Amino acid sequence: MTAPAADVTGAKLRLLIVGWMIGKGSTGLYAKELADYLSRAGHDVTCLSAGVCDWRLKPHLVTRQRHPFTIIELRNPPIVPCTRSAEPTSDIDSPETVRLLREVLATLQPDIVAILDLPGWPARAIEACQDAGSKVMVFLQNFWPFCTRLSLFDRWGKVCGDYQEGNRCVDCMATVVGSEAARWRARLPSVLWKYAGLHASLKSLYRAGASARGSVAVPRGPSYAARRHAYAEAIGRADLLCGISGRTIELAASFGVSCATTRIVPIVLSHMQPLQQACAARGHKASVPRRPIRFGYLGAHSPEKGPEILVAAFDGVAREDAELHFHGGGGADYVRRLTAMAAPSNPPIFHGPWRQDDFPSILGAIDVGIVPSTCEDTRPSTVLEFQAAGIPVIGSRIGGIPEQVDDGRNGLLFEPGNPAALRAAIDRVIREPDLIAAWRANLPTDFDPELSWRQLERIFLEMAAAR
Repeated sequence: MTAPAADVTGAKLRLLIVGWMIGKGSTGLYAKELADYLSRAGHDVTCLSAGVCDWRLKPHLVTRQRHPFTIIELRNPPIVPCTRSAEPTSDIDSPETVRLLREVLATLQPDIVAILDLPGWPARAIEACQDAGSKVMVFLQNFWPFCTRLSLFDRWGKVCGDYQEGNRCVDCMATVVGSEAARWRARLPSVLWKYAGLHASLKSLYRAGASARGSVAVPRGPSYAARRHAYAEAIGRADLLCGISGRTIELAASFGVSCATTRIVPIVLSHMQPLQQACAARGHKASVPRRPIRFGYLGAHSPEKGPEILVAAFDGVAREDAELHFHGGGGADYVRRLTAMAAPSNPPIFHGPWRQDDFPSILGAIDVGIVPSTCEDTRPSTVLEFQAAGIPVIGSRIGGIPEQVDDGRNGLLFEPGNPAALRAAIDRVIREPDLIAAWRANLPTDFDPELSWRQLERIFLEMAAAR
């Protein structure tokens, strides 16, 4: 597939980047930063983003000009991720979504369509792009095509090892609200939904409606199986499959994806460079950190990220030896649950969400990061954020984490979901604090996001040259 350098030098492409909520969240932010870079490089770039809802009831397109590229929003998308669809096979072929996609393709006539996020887009979207004469790259950064809960992590707190040809999905999705209820929630101003004290009655009505819809006959398992098979087949027909990690590609193959050409493209977001610069400005930390050693957790407080494993592992650690700091968002009920689990003698300290401007100073107060994911985390950005700030990581041996942490050289890996194994790693650091400086010396040093953008630009040029 690789074209000679002469074939691609100086070429300018028409690129369509397809995703969900472009500009928000890690995958959406990466899409925006990539579009910025490609536009500055002289390519004609348009982003097609699903996810926004407005007052109109029907799906429609809205064009927003943003220098240096254009964003077209598919508003009120028929496919709403992470909901219980009335019929899962509607994710295979959503006629209204495909019709609007074809309109965009006919107008732009892109050389390359880069699907960076599949939530909101049916399996037939890939076929529609190829029918328009475009080369298609699919970039797997999550597991939406194979799991309607997005993460291969079921409602019972376990990694989904066998979905039983879709039959297990029926029970797993039973507690999830219907897609129609989810659309109405999305149309509400976020401030109305956030403040339960002011709008408890509104939220009660929403929950009542969702509960009523839950009593309707749930979809049959074969529909979920057909959905998974359709996405696997469609991704396999793409001209190129990229994965955020080797584990992502490996799992896709296990779900039936058979793509002739695959690449691994680790991504780095631009906010990691200031973290690295702040670390350099502080200088190297002392070989032996002061007591207590400060262990830190970043990100969402949700079961699949393993905070309960971390709290359980920390039970019994003496206050004079170590502290545990949680930074990030989470539901108040779940935080109370974590607090109740903790030992009163040395409870975790919950700092809540942070402002981006405060992030470097927050990381400057952590000695060792812990990423205790119990789900197949594709390549968690929290590992990179810790490492960019000069902080070694203790991480679960799951998903893409083992590709980020060099076990014993710049951190430690432990068996996922095993508090005793995590406790052993924590105790080792407490007993041998010199390890922190040794691991820190072996951390990755290159956090330039342009390396990832340039790699994808080169891939796009090669794909265009092969048309």
